[in-house]
Amino acid sequence: MLIGHGLESLKKIVFYAAPSEYSPTPYTIPEGVQLVEVLTAGVVFFDVDGVQRTCRRGTIFWHLPGDKTICQTTRKEPYRCMVFHFRSSAVSRTLPRVSTWRSSDQSLDEFLNTAHRVFFNLDKFPEQRPILENYCASELIMHALQLKDRSPYAPQCIDGDDTEKLLASIIATVERTPELLPNTQAMCDILKIPRNKLFALFKEKLQTTPHQWLREKQLQHARSLLESTPLAIKEIAGMCGFEHVEVFHRCFSKHFGETPKNYRINHFAYQDFGK
Repeated sequence: MLIGHGLESLKKIVFYAAPSEYSPTPYTIPEGVQLVEVLTAGVVFFDVDGVQRTCRRGTIFWHLPGDKTICQTTRKEPYRCMVFHFRSSAVSRTLPRVSTWRSSDQSLDEFLNTAHRVFFNLDKFPEQRPILENYCASELIMHALQLKDRSPYAPQCIDGDDTEKLLASIIATVERTPELLPNTQAMCDILKIPRNKLFALFKEKLQTTPHQWLREKQLQHARSLLESTPLAIKEIAGMCGFEHVEVFHRCFSKHFGETPKNYRINHFAYQDFGK
């Protein structure tokens, strides 16, 4: 048993990317499952107490048996999310259906990427399973319980000085339309920022280079498309900024330890659910 609220174990962590061509099919949560979907990009429309809300990055959806997964989005801003699949003995709701991540954008990325990376290394390090399960459960529950302090529906604010606002704009652009920024020169051209200023900004605020940061984002997006769409691998490579599919194969395999083809076979967001 995990830290509470009927959670017993963590079965799966995967990324999901909604298609832009059509609305995704909602899945009904089966008995013995609690499913948590955390928005990482895009827009979701969701009914809360009979009112349709507009939900954005950082919104947390907590589903019990009989609930349906999120599905209402837009072609302009199709949503992406991380899915946490818990085994559960809960028979009634003890947490809000909709809440939000209250900490910074960077802390959300760190949580999601750490959870996903550790989960897919559990075969090598099984002793980390109870640590990971309680880490994920406690972080998600903590933010769900703090709903009263912040609305999950409003768009995120961009606070801070001009450089922080510029960085937030870059991040938002890449999250929304990753195919428009395939390399650092494209980032400079579209955002109208000198190359040296872009590099200085990333070094100061993120302790990395624009190329390293962008490549990480591209691979994360590719991973979510492999986990959630039937798109051809070559098409996914192009959508994520890779001009050559061979380069995509090499980078993806090095980063995630599996070829894109094998990754798709082994990981799909909702494969255990009936429609």
